[in-house]
Amino acid sequence: MAWDEKNRDEWAKRYLETTFKETVIPLEGTEGAKMSFFRVEPRGDCALAVKKGQPQPIFELKIDLDWKVEQPIENGKSMLEAKGQIQVTDFSSEDSSEPQMKLICDNQLPPDSHGQAQWCSEIAWQDGGCAHSGGGFCHRAEEADVTDVEQSLHRAACSCTRSCA
Repeated sequence: MAWDEKNRDEWAKRYLETTFKETVIPLEGTEGAKMSFFRVEPRGDCALAVKKGQPQPIFELKIDLDWKVEQPIENGKSMLEAKGQIQVTDFSSEDSSEPQMKLICDNQLPPDSHGQAQWCSEIAWQDGGCAHSGGGFCHRAEEADVTDVEQSLHRAACSCTRSCA
């Protein structure tokens, strides 16, 4: 029996753009900081194959997400902002549980903006596992149980103001 395949490229693009642009993520351990996405650029192929009445999504995508984190300061009178990009370089139906991605933080930070650099770490490590010492040495990136992808994410996040050893 043959597969019936329907192109879903435009649907996937609209769905991803809408979903990310409507998402606001409160960052734990902050005083009201929230992450949102302001540019979403999905590329690739998406189809829905149907065989014997069973739908099977087939996709291979790359997604660029520009994000920002806003932190209210001075009792909400002002707002600090950090920006960056998440590049999802490989997201496919063959291995959808482990997309390959890279986190890029804006390193053009104003003086005294250590809090923005910390947000980058918070984004990469919501579990609070990042532990910087006074000299900026990143212990978390060297732990044996951290995967290469996690190390890459963490090093990108730390590169805002520090270099991981």
